[in-house]
Amino acid sequence: MSFWRMTLREIQHRAVRTGLTVLSVALGTAAVISVALTSSTVRMAQSSMFAALVGKTDFLITAEGGASFDTGLLQSVSQVSGVRTAVPTAQRATLLYVGDKRAKTQILGVDSDVDQLVRDYEVVAGEMPSAGSALALDERFAKSMGIELGSEVKLLTRSGLQTWKVAAFLRHQGASSLSQGGVLYGPLRTVQTQFRIRQKLDRIEVLIDPGGDREGIRKGIAEVLPVGVGIKAPAQDNQMADQTIRSAELGLTLATAFALMIAVFTIFNTFQMVVGERRRQLGILRAIGATRKQIQGFVMREALMLGAIGTVVGSLVGVVGAFFLVRATSQVLQTGMPDPQVHWWPFALAVVFGLGISWAGAFLPARRAGMLSPSEAMQVVIASEMRGSSWRWPALGGLLVALGAGLHLGSFLGLLSMKWTIAASVSILVGIVFLLPLMVEPTSRWVQWLIRPLLGVESGLAHRQLLRHRSRTAMTASVLFIAISTGIGLGLTIMDNIRDVDVWCSRALVGDFFVRATMPDMSTGRSADLSDAVGEELRAMEGIEQVTPLRFVSARSGENSVIVVIRKYQEADSVSFDVVDGKANEIGAGLANGEVAIGSVLSERLKIHRGDVLPMETLSGVREYRIAGVVNDYIAGGLTVYMDRGAAEDAFQVEGQDAYIVDAMPGRESEVESRVQALCQAEGLLFQSNADLVEMIRSMSRGVNAGLWGLLALGSAIASFGLVNTLSMNIIEQTREIGLLRVVAMTRAQVRRMIVSQALLLGIVGFVPGALMGGVIAYLINLSTYTATGHDVELVLRPWFFFSSVTLAMVMAVAASLVPAERAARIHLKTALGYE
Repeated sequence: MSFWRMTLREIQHRAVRTGLTVLSVALGTAAVISVALTSSTVRMAQSSMFAALVGKTDFLITAEGGASFDTGLLQSVSQVSGVRTAVPTAQRATLLYVGDKRAKTQILGVDSDVDQLVRDYEVVAGEMPSAGSALALDERFAKSMGIELGSEVKLLTRSGLQTWKVAAFLRHQGASSLSQGGVLYGPLRTVQTQFRIRQKLDRIEVLIDPGGDREGIRKGIAEVLPVGVGIKAPAQDNQMADQTIRSAELGLTLATAFALMIAVFTIFNTFQMVVGERRRQLGILRAIGATRKQIQGFVMREALMLGAIGTVVGSLVGVVGAFFLVRATSQVLQTGMPDPQVHWWPFALAVVFGLGISWAGAFLPARRAGMLSPSEAMQVVIASEMRGSSWRWPALGGLLVALGAGLHLGSFLGLLSMKWTIAASVSILVGIVFLLPLMVEPTSRWVQWLIRPLLGVESGLAHRQLLRHRSRTAMTASVLFIAISTGIGLGLTIMDNIRDVDVWCSRALVGDFFVRATMPDMSTGRSADLSDAVGEELRAMEGIEQVTPLRFVSARSGENSVIVVIRKYQEADSVSFDVVDGKANEIGAGLANGEVAIGSVLSERLKIHRGDVLPMETLSGVREYRIAGVVNDYIAGGLTVYMDRGAAEDAFQVEGQDAYIVDAMPGRESEVESRVQALCQAEGLLFQSNADLVEMIRSMSRGVNAGLWGLLALGSAIASFGLVNTLSMNIIEQTREIGLLRVVAMTRAQVRRMIVSQALLLGIVGFVPGALMGGVIAYLINLSTYTATGHDVELVLRPWFFFSSVTLAMVMAVAASLVPAERAARIHLKTALGYE
């Protein structure tokens, strides 16, 4: 007996059902691969950029707040026992202009005689520049920008746009080879001059003698360093970038978990129907000698074969999806990202999940098939289907709901990581699915009574047919429940977070126009310096009421990296913040008097609030600043500190500007816009109106949100196919009954109404509780992410969203019933009466 041949025949015979199962597995595996490749690509991009900047360095010497320090320190460090080489470096963010193209880059001012001791690259064309305005850059990056050896490019510096000649092409080695060429190299003295940091360094990179006492050498170097300058081992962690993408990763992972869960229940539902449909066939096989294990293997073989096909399809779709997600993440971080690097491990993970969900979904139906005796198999409806589930499943459901609630509580209290919210949400949903069979009969009876005036006696027939197969009815309702609860839950969460960003934009991004070169880099906290002359030209323009300069500085508070946002405040100023803790006027007065305002994420991480003190490492040591207020912030993932210019200059020797906020006189906005735009075009700067900047902030999350909605739409489509399967199976088993009803004068229209009534009953049983649960899920997710956002993201229930979601779902349910209803109405009476 060839079970493989039977399996292939069954797969080919049920094309729609086969497609549904493959689609379910493909959805889950595609989500796994997309999220895994995107996360690994982002982490790798951060690490490779870091490797390109610091290379093989043993220790880094830097000043607090990213300040520059005197070059004389280089000699003192070089003379410390055990130091093999001390390499001086100036590092600045800049913009590279090649014709109409521009690219955000970092330029390193280096000593070409010793730089290759600490960085992994080789010169493949030309010579490493040692003097003058000459550059070396990665050969791949040069090719992508259309740059040739010996050509001229322009760089944005504090001295304005300057022309540089390309003197060498480099090829990065090791981890830094993936940096996408985002690092330029120029002579140290030229960089110091054009960026106006003469006789200053941004860092010293130290190599120690092989086999030297690492800790002893570190202490020896620390002894010669002045206050405010520190030594540390290179660290590849990036708290600001990590915080910025953490919420997006959490949302994608949560959507992936929901997709996998929908896939498992859909496969379970499908193979439960497969076993019911083939019951007589399986009974005959048992009667002629097939063992229980062979029957189980027959069903599992089909599931794993479909799982393998779905895994292959999902892997291909997942790679394509990863490209879109990487681009969306690149927008969020405002930095270039390489294309997803395809590794074997996400595909191995996909195989585990793809075959795993197929095995999990088909195991119980296969076991049930193997347990059937030949006599049971010949019955139209067996007793276990009439009784439904035993008490054990509802009991397990109650435990899972309690466990999920406990995990959510732990996340809210900060006792557990945010990632536990995923397990908590899944646990609650699965628990309710196990409790759902208890609700099938009373809910179906109530709904049948409700729709009876509309659909007549056919609704009663539909109700009785569904109760004949309680297990199947409960499982189909469970798939519908999961589809709409995850859809509404994540949908509400997405809309709540978008609303939170909109509120922040309206309160914090106040100003008519913004002039800048780049956003602060999430890897370094640095932004490209504006020319000193830009501010003077803006202040001299007619029609401008106020010009407010901004500066971004990277600093540390204990173990936390922060970005200090610096501007000038006056006591009478009304500050523009989305205030979480405090009052706007009090925060303004506090900032003018040397206090600080902090982002809500930093507040939650350090467990400090308004009136407490924030310790920060400065050039004169650790200082404590009183907190005037806590604000909601989306800059640098909320790890922000707002400080007055005077206090910042005292703490970090702040020089230069990163951006200007321009306010026009009333009625002269159009006139000012054209003038500022012309200045920006001449200087190679980015000009944005308030509306442009708000749109840019919103677009950062648009791609990720689109991915979430796409996953949920696919899940809903799969749920609709599951409903078609259930109705089709019910019609097959009702064939003789339908024939008898037709003999006693039931019309085809009444048959159609009976099948549509079954769809309505199933839809209401699954969708209405699911919609209510979606609101609970959204509330729990918002509550549990408090530790990541540092403030409450308000849950807005939006009755229109609930109503439209349930209405759309019911329309899909009715639409899904039309083909089965028409098939039932057109059953030939002779065929129906002869069916057994």
